[in-house]
Amino acid sequence: MLKDLKLELDDSSVILHMDYSENFSIALQDEIQSAYFNRKQLSLFTAVAYIGQLNTVSFAILSDDTKH
Repeated sequence: MLKDLKLELDDSSVILHMDYSENFSIALQDEIQSAYFNRKQLSLFTAVAYIGQLNTVSFAILSDDTKH
C-alpha cells in the first residue's frame, strides 16, 4: 500500500511515515556505577518523509514522554 501511494505522489504532496523505535537510556561516558540506576530515558521515534517523487528525508524525533 505504501509503495502504491509513493508511486502516485505528486510534487505538491508529502507522505510522512513514523514509527516508535525504543526507549533510550541516557548514559554519560564516565559515569559512576550508582548512576546506572538513575538514568533518564527518552522515547525515540524514526521517520521518513517522501516529498514528491524524488526527495526523501529521514530523521529521528526524541521525546521525554516515555509513557506509551
